[in-house]
Amino acid sequence: MKKKLQSFLKTPFILLGFIFLSSCTKEYYTVDNGDNWKILEYTVDTNNSTNYPKWEWDPVNRRYFSIVDMSGSNVSIDEFIYNKGMTLGFVFTGTENVDEFQNPLPYEQREIGAKLWYDTSILGKDRLFETCFYFQWDDLRGELPPRYNFRLVLHW
Repeated sequence: MKKKLQSFLKTPFILLGFIFLSSCTKEYYTVDNGDNWKILEYTVDTNNSTNYPKWEWDPVNRRYFSIVDMSGSNVSIDEFIYNKGMTLGFVFTGTENVDEFQNPLPYEQREIGAKLWYDTSILGKDRLFETCFYFQWDDLRGELPPRYNFRLVLHW
């Protein structure tokens, strides 16, 4: 009886030992302090009286777009950023400081029947950096979209 109890108790202790030892390896807790982040915010508007980028109509694809030149971001796209970097896009919905939400792109805004998405491109050997935001009504109508505030997070 004593031998059965000892062998029964050995197994859980051995398993706990393996779990404990494998969870304490250094590789899981390494933090790379070389990470860089850059947060850029853009507003795209339909009102011609503002200085914001405007929505433009694409009649072939029946959607709106706005190309934002990101050369003012002060990020030099070197080989490392080109190969290892990424961008994350967000759109703000709701009323600022009231019921505002930050939503990841692509985003489907069901309450008005529309989709928003983005595409970031690095063009040519000079690595010109630009982002294009897109807006499309679900029923493909050509009505002007509302003003949107976007956030891009560059990470490398």
